[in-house]
Amino acid sequence: MSKIYFGKFDSKRPIQIQERYYAAGAKGSSWYGGIEPADYVFVVTDSTVISLWKVRDYGNKMNPINPADTGVVFFDEVKQLAQATPVSKFIKSPYFNVDINLLNKISKSTFGYGFFPIETTSMFPMEQWNQLSFESERHFFVTLSTQLPPLAENDVMVVINNLQEARMIEFLEWKDGKSQPYLGLRKLYEDKNTVNERYTLHELLEFAEEEAPFKRNYLKSALSELEKQGYFMVSNPAKLYDNILVGRRKTPIPKPNSDGIIKPSTVSPEPLVEEEEWPEYFEQYRNYAELLEFNPNLILYGPPGTGKTFATKNIIEAFEYRQQKRYVPFTTVEKEERVRFITFHQSYSYEVY
Repeated sequence: MSKIYFGKFDSKRPIQIQERYYAAGAKGSSWYGGIEPADYVFVVTDSTVISLWKVRDYGNKMNPINPADTGVVFFDEVKQLAQATPVSKFIKSPYFNVDINLLNKISKSTFGYGFFPIETTSMFPMEQWNQLSFESERHFFVTLSTQLPPLAENDVMVVINNLQEARMIEFLEWKDGKSQPYLGLRKLYEDKNTVNERYTLHELLEFAEEEAPFKRNYLKSALSELEKQGYFMVSNPAKLYDNILVGRRKTPIPKPNSDGIIKPSTVSPEPLVEEEEWPEYFEQYRNYAELLEFNPNLILYGPPGTGKTFATKNIIEAFEYRQQKRYVPFTTVEKEERVRFITFHQSYSYEVY
């Protein structure tokens, strides 16, 4: 029986999409994720889903992607989507049961792996591709146990016991006018957090205050909405996973000594996330962070007030994340005297450098 996957194609190598193949060597490579002839693959590129392909066969093809090994897998196009679907919308489709692949792998860097299976629901129009549409989407809520948000069929709820403790106690799906356990999301939560690491929202916020500013802001918004109206509507389920479902970071940010200098830790830090992940916030700065590994002379140019300094700080944080697999604030790098701002006389021009 054919299986459903999504495949991640690099937009910088459009020839694979244009000629419908994927170059990762001989069959059995981890990049292929176990796809077999007759399986179906949703093509993901630039954080959008653009088409549905069917695996034709493995074979050989001279290609610029992997010139040392001509092994590739070939595809046939089944359906070109009328409009590219953002990943954030794709994962909310009632066609799929959300899992680690849809909540995480589809939007993060996954070096060594290009294809991931998708678990479909009874609503998925298998072999009836003319009915395939991503206009309909399910909604996700974080809600108090005493409050019922404005639900529609297939919507998902993460239930919080009360405002005082703010502990996740249930994972539910709205079906046929009533709630029922949503086992996939509960299993994901329990797999990612041991019993002693299933923290309340308040505990997560406390951990995030100094260590994870993006998680801190997300948690504050969620708690604020829970207090105001009893529920928080999730715009992107991947952010729900990143900021609430996976718990807290385990690596403490080192504190400055009496001289205000932060000494590097002698203890090997535990990564904030799995090594192959790349936080969504840093995606737009990823190329610059990678460039710094090859050439430290990177020039951002433009008129005053166009965000060069802001971008520089984010590029450095992205570079630090790439090196250390954990979030390191720009202020920390600055205190360690590994970065410094220098102002040149206005008579200098970009061309001098």
